[in-house]
Amino acid sequence: MRVFVRVLAAICIVATLAMAAVVWFGWQHLTPEIVSLQVQAVKADVNPELFEQLAGGWREATLAVDSFAEPRALEKGDCSLVTCTVRLDNRGFFPCEWPSLRLSPGEGDLFALLEERAGMLAAGSQGDLALVFLHEGPLPKQWKVIVQGYVLGQKFEREAEGSPEEVL
Repeated sequence: MRVFVRVLAAICIVATLAMAAVVWFGWQHLTPEIVSLQVQAVKADVNPELFEQLAGGWREATLAVDSFAEPRALEKGDCSLVTCTVRLDNRGFFPCEWPSLRLSPGEGDLFALLEERAGMLAAGSQGDLALVFLHEGPLPKQWKVIVQGYVLGQKFEREAEGSPEEVL
């Protein structure tokens, strides 16, 4: 009987440690991690129709944008269309709800298109978020973006920095 109690106690201790390890792993990976950040910039005069549509919508307040400057007339030769793409890896046990990407604006950033979508990044999966914005002037060395979302109703934010890769 004594051996049985000792074996049962050892099994209980091992099971408790295993559950603690699972909880610790889940807590460490509760929020998604940023795997990569890619920033691509294209001169606005490469696609003048898109530039005119975006700049006109910004001036006339017909676009859903996060504006960082007062709307004004722009020269397409001075501007770049920039796309930031972030890859998220959700290795946790719970889905990430309402993931979104925001720009931490710097000098020359004019506006970012708002992407309002109900989304979810399932547990154990990867997903991409993209942000398009208009920049005036020379390209900076770094851009900072903020990824935010909700896990179990708790808001989280992660920052990432990336260097622009000029496409054209």
